[in-house]
Amino acid sequence: MLDMKQWIQELKIAIIEKDGDELIELSENIPTTDNIDLANEALLLIKEAVKFAQNEKIKINQEMTKLKKAKGYFS
Repeated sequence: MLDMKQWIQELKIAIIEKDGDELIELSENIPTTDNIDLANEALLLIKEAVKFAQNEKIKINQEMTKLKKAKGYFS
């Protein structure tokens, strides 16, 4: 398991690369820390990851709507 510093670095990379699979894996393995600064940094990054996930959800919903409309034209 990664320590908090390594985990934060991996999370930063996953956010920058928009790597949803890595974000999921990291979210399932959040290390603990007694360092308040690291915990706060992790919290801010988690909020960024949540924003990414919400944006991806919106994009998927938009694509689903387009597909449903296209399906209607071919039915």
